[in-house]
Amino acid sequence: MLITVHGEIDANNGMALARYVEKRLAGARKVIVDLQTVEFFAAAGFAALSNINVVCARSGVRWSLLTGTHVRRLLTICDPQRELPVAETGGKYARTRPGDRQLLVGGYN
Repeated sequence: MLITVHGEIDANNGMALARYVEKRLAGARKVIVDLQTVEFFAAAGFAALSNINVVCARSGVRWSLLTGTHVRRLLTICDPQRELPVAETGGKYARTRPGDRQLLVGGYN
């Protein structure tokens, strides 16, 4: 499953992102969270990614993270040991179009 997020991840929606991913794990073997076009990424976003990491590990779901400039900048500070599964740029999903992805927009279900 590929989940793409656009816009901002901050204290208002960080945990909503984590819940969104968690609700979609049933039956999934692998999840890719695409944050390449995120324009603002706060520390609450890192907390959400850490939560996703724990939930995926408990569920036995492999996951990886596609990052953009803003996300990479914060991960350099918050995840210096590189514990989150950040995918190498230029991989299989680096050139997909937004229409090819499941898109999280508002409505934090």
